[in-house]
Amino acid sequence: MYNPEKDFIEKTKTLLEQYEKAKIDQSEKYEVSLLLNCCVGLLLLPKEKIYNKIDEQLNLNDDWGIKETDITIGSSNPKSVKNIIRHLRNSVAHGKFEFLSPQKGSEIERMEFKDSNVTINIHVDQLKKFLFQLIDQLETK
Repeated sequence: MYNPEKDFIEKTKTLLEQYEKAKIDQSEKYEVSLLLNCCVGLLLLPKEKIYNKIDEQLNLNDDWGIKETDITIGSSNPKSVKNIIRHLRNSVAHGKFEFLSPQKGSEIERMEFKDSNVTINIHVDQLKKFLFQLIDQLETK
């Protein structure tokens, strides 16, 4: 039986993998745009059907790319993967994120996601690693 959520997740992973392998001129590279598009798809589209399948006890570790030190969060909220996914989803859905560059006009190096009392400030490579790990988790569900 066709599963649109699973198919979308698999195709998103393939898209990210193909982009990593592609030989693209630096002036035409849009990695951050691609990552943000993948965030929209992975965090917003399957939320209602997939979010509840993420283990509440799953904690951030090196596999996820995001370190606890990258997150400023109120004491009442745990730094669990599920909670971080929720805050990233809210940030993306409500447009509360920024692209950060070391200098005006230079390449985007980091992204800052905000949701209520949570700020997640991560390098582009960390976001990519997080998305791949999220895909791996969702593919097993």
